[in-house]
Amino acid sequence: MEKTDDTNLKTNEVETPKKVENKNNGPLISFFVFELLAITAFTLSSSVLLYGVLSLLSLIFVVFFGIKDLKVRQMSDFFIFLIPITIFALLTSISKFSQTNVAQLLNIFSFVAVLAFAFIGYFSKRVKEFKISTALMVIYGALAALVFISLILTMIHYIPFYPFIYGGKIFYYNGDPYPAYADAKMLIGFTFGDVSLEYFSLFSTLLFTSVIALRFLSPKNNKQEFILYSIYAGLGFISLLFTVNIMSLITNLFVVLFLLFLTFYPKKGKPITVLRIIFYVLLGVILVLFILFFLNAQSEWASVASLQNLLSSNHLTNKFFNGNHISLAIKQLLDGSLSSSWFNYQGSGYSLFVRQMFSNSLIFDSIITSGLLGIIALLTFLVLVYISLKKYYQTTVDSNVAKHSVVAFVGTFFLYSFLALDSSPETHILYIQPVTSNAMFLIVMYLIGYSYTNRKDVKQNEKEVVVHEQ
Repeated sequence: MEKTDDTNLKTNEVETPKKVENKNNGPLISFFVFELLAITAFTLSSSVLLYGVLSLLSLIFVVFFGIKDLKVRQMSDFFIFLIPITIFALLTSISKFSQTNVAQLLNIFSFVAVLAFAFIGYFSKRVKEFKISTALMVIYGALAALVFISLILTMIHYIPFYPFIYGGKIFYYNGDPYPAYADAKMLIGFTFGDVSLEYFSLFSTLLFTSVIALRFLSPKNNKQEFILYSIYAGLGFISLLFTVNIMSLITNLFVVLFLLFLTFYPKKGKPITVLRIIFYVLLGVILVLFILFFLNAQSEWASVASLQNLLSSNHLTNKFFNGNHISLAIKQLLDGSLSSSWFNYQGSGYSLFVRQMFSNSLIFDSIITSGLLGIIALLTFLVLVYISLKKYYQTTVDSNVAKHSVVAFVGTFFLYSFLALDSSPETHILYIQPVTSNAMFLIVMYLIGYSYTNRKDVKQNEKEVVVHEQ
């Protein structure tokens, strides 16, 4: 009889339960996680130092009081999953550019915060009492409060649709002129500041992703949730509408298409085949454009001079590749990037810290803060995130509201970041904000950690689906 008990005990140690014992600390753990998410989503402090300290303390609490039974070998896949983003965050924190423009202590804690949020997401999923639906309500609620306060302040200083109404006009700040239509007022930590519209719109856009929940909520059966999500989505839409400009209009058109695709995602048949073809065509177009941008940027490569002349000879291609702020920033970033250190950016614009350096694209601006190796690690991580999110979406036992909201929030953040993420957000203060210091990126890392799904998780999810259906 004793032998049988020992065998069962060993068997239980090898198994990987999705929910592990938490010694009745589940409600307290959930409370701490919700508080961390609320403080971060509200950007209670603009300093990543606070996020780093709070996330580290929260992680220690969750580990020691909530998941004592979880073995390190059970997390091996997740450790491997995080290797690329660890490399990216580490290179960002130690790069010469970051060390020159950001305090070293903040660089260290930005690295800590990225990993801590991911692990907290991974661990909180394994606490029985934890509910992702509540976590999402907390995130959207804090984000709604931030957007509401910032929008009211912006409207006090401006009027609705001012980016178009004030087009071409200038204001003066300490005697220096700046465009009256290019910024907004925003709550940053404990103060109000002037930020770019691109930075302001990031928060409004992420809040608007809550609209996807309305597709799966019943006004009768889920009245309270339906009303809250309606308020969140409505506030996000109004904020985007009142501060709309050409760039945000283009960016959010892509966001809306992404949300529609996610909402009505077909699982099989002709529609999904057509969508796959469109997806691969778009990837091909993006790859070709990147190659053209890269070759066009190399000022010392005589072999590509004919291609550069061809692109500049046509009015449309010249405007696209050479004649706007974004293309000029990309050219400056890519010119000589291969001859730079793989660990640090030392291209043609290294010594120049001006806003014209930034392309407002995560892919290109991250070259400054992490070097070529860092951007390769980031792209590798994004591929792994896509695979994990797809498995999570297809196999999770979470509600439709939860799984669609998680994928929508993560996907929208990266889609927006590729197109319009401002790396120097405050209008009158010149500094760089690496994506690892962005509060919304930390929320995204939490959701990525929570939604992480490997083969073992897929099998476990399938078992839980069967039990749930029975």
